[in-house]
Amino acid sequence: MSTDHGLRLCEHQVGGHMTKESKPDTLVDDAGRFYKPYQDLMGLRAFVPRMSEVAGRQYCVMEDVCHAYLQPCVLDVKMGFVTKYAWATDAYREKCRVKDQATTQSSMGFRISGLQVYRQQEGEMKKMGRSWGKTLTQDTLHQAFTLFADNGALTPGQVWAPSSPAIVRLQQLLAWLEQQTSFCFFQVHFIDFAHTFPTPRTPDLNVLTALQSLLALLAKLSDQR
Repeated sequence: MSTDHGLRLCEHQVGGHMTKESKPDTLVDDAGRFYKPYQDLMGLRAFVPRMSEVAGRQYCVMEDVCHAYLQPCVLDVKMGFVTKYAWATDAYREKCRVKDQATTQSSMGFRISGLQVYRQQEGEMKKMGRSWGKTLTQDTLHQAFTLFADNGALTPGQVWAPSSPAIVRLQQLLAWLEQQTSFCFFQVHFIDFAHTFPTPRTPDLNVLTALQSLLALLAKLSDQR
């Protein structure tokens, strides 16, 4: 289905939003860009991507980082030991608390929301969804990262090596979190920032320590061959 502006409705969830029958929540073009409805939250206009006017609505234009790949491998990790925030409704905070306690969110600081990895031996894409991610425990969580990193061409030891692009990038993100005191993040995937709020000049220890926990786990996997 296409729009009048050369865009089409996105078939997949992008940054927490799915297309709904009543309105096109997420659009996509042929150049590898997503268009998400812009929400003017807490003065964040200066920090979000450029906006475009489409059919009377403003959209944030987001790059599709998978656009250049024939078989993109994607790992979706929700960060933070706590996903609820104090000023949310009681019902919402209780919903988050139950989810955090029932998964590795509260114990490890993150949980797997899903993954897909192209298995070269089988010639097919292996996909694991949110329900599968919720079954992982503190003792089995490492298996998800091993599964994701072992595609037949690379090994977990290569993907999670200290000098690998993935780990270097995560270390850079950690360095930024250690020095930034402007925002606190809840339920963050580092692509969906709908639950981002100003903070009173203190580091966001909730996500900062969660990222440290993730890096510690990946360091243990770097010895796998």
